[in-house]
Amino acid sequence: MYKGKTISISVPAYNVESLIGPTIETIPNYIDYIIVTNDASKDSTQTVVQKYIQKDTRVTLINSEINEGVGASIIKGHQCGVEKGADIMVVMAGDNQMNPKYLPLLLDTVIIDKADYAKGNRFINVKELKQMPKKRIIGNIGATLLVKFASGYWSVADPLNGYTAITTETYRKVPLQKIGKRYTFETSMLIQLGILRKKVRDINIPAYYGKEVSHIKIVRDSIETIHTTLKGAWERLFINYGLLAFHPVCVYLSTGLLLLFLSGITGLWLLIQSLGKPSATAATALVPTILLVIGIQFINQAIIIDIQNEPK
Repeated sequence: MYKGKTISISVPAYNVESLIGPTIETIPNYIDYIIVTNDASKDSTQTVVQKYIQKDTRVTLINSEINEGVGASIIKGHQCGVEKGADIMVVMAGDNQMNPKYLPLLLDTVIIDKADYAKGNRFINVKELKQMPKKRIIGNIGATLLVKFASGYWSVADPLNGYTAITTETYRKVPLQKIGKRYTFETSMLIQLGILRKKVRDINIPAYYGKEVSHIKIVRDSIETIHTTLKGAWERLFINYGLLAFHPVCVYLSTGLLLLFLSGITGLWLLIQSLGKPSATAATALVPTILLVIGIQFINQAIIIDIQNEPK
């Protein structure tokens, strides 16, 4: 127990036979439950965890018959934590990549600062960011921009960071059927929290890369992330600004998109006209540009209001 709160750690594990042991061993004594979900590993991960169960009564093992993905493993772990009576659920990957010394900072953000969801951010300290491979930096920057717009958490960065803590009260309200079962777990979680307008906070947790092996498939997972964020963005905007309240964001955004569409149509029409005998005047030729500029201004205004309306 930590500061009067019961804490469970969800540990997704896939082919981490050499790393799962050190991960379990370094988890502090104040953690009440350590729930390891073996995602149909092909190595001896299950055997290693079973040995720790005999030594540490806090450890619980969940075995998946088929590989369902890291997101599904976390959900299983969190569900188990809820059933055991945990007040807060934390995610620590089974590859020993998440340093437990930052657990108090993560938990204090939830307990003392009353955040509904706390997450690590490797982008706060630029010097420590140098440890991150350049491909991951580029990917994270792209994902950050997409998720900011999709979730409405404009002050939150590093959305792919899986070192998180969530209150049971908040977790119960999340529609789990809309949470990604693989590597879009974190992005889809932020989007759903944005729809629920929950308080999310970033924590400075430096990047650390050891002996873990990444199972991310860049092309497949990038496409899935883009699809998740675009779909989530429309869902959030519709629910928060269109369905629940006829908000100015809805007016500005819909008007801006309409103007951009009209700009494209008129521009295409003028292009077709130019292929024959010139008939458009100089003033007519400016219409697409004017519509484009005004449309962009309307969309910018919608984004500004959305930023000001970020859940606090």
